[in-house]
Amino acid sequence: MKVVRLLLVFALILLVGTTAFAARKIKNVNVPGDKYEWTEDDWSGENGCVLEMGVNWYIGADEDNYFTLEGVKEADPTVDQLVTNYSSADLWNDWHCQLINGIIQPGSVQVIKDGCVNPWWIEMGADPGYDSGFTALAYPPAEWVAPGATLHVVFIYDPIDPLQRVTIKQWPTTELIPEPGSIATLCMGLATLGFALRRRAK
Repeated sequence: MKVVRLLLVFALILLVGTTAFAARKIKNVNVPGDKYEWTEDDWSGENGCVLEMGVNWYIGADEDNYFTLEGVKEADPTVDQLVTNYSSADLWNDWHCQLINGIIQPGSVQVIKDGCVNPWWIEMGADPGYDSGFTALAYPPAEWVAPGATLHVVFIYDPIDPLQRVTIKQWPTTELIPEPGSIATLCMGLATLGFALRRRAK
């Protein structure tokens, strides 16, 4: 049943894309450590086990600038998020997710940039103080998430204690998009270096 539900969620990713924002709870992430505490009304889908979120990310991209989902949920919840990069100059090249009081099902993790067909590479692993987690890596750079682009993140987890709160901490890291002037300066520097090396070789 878990596999069937996950396949249905992935099919929805392909068919609906970012238009699914219309039916989602939207959270604007404006400050480091911003969080959303879900209620039972936020869960839908089969047996009420799917949490659909739209996340508008306005802050920088690093481990200090994170977002958490928190709450109590029994059974085997599916977290389905559309995360849009609204920063001004951050180019995301990965996505991190760490859980307290929850074990992510490894085969359930799917991370893909909206409009692309190749899912990101998933590395499972929990940071110190967490019970489970993963890092999703984008290859090649063409699949990195530029400002205005959206990342689709889906996973299923099993609560360790179904009666206790689960904390889901998430964040991207980044490559800073170079300013046009910086690119020009770099090109001039490389050209000058090449000319100097050529003269030395003669």
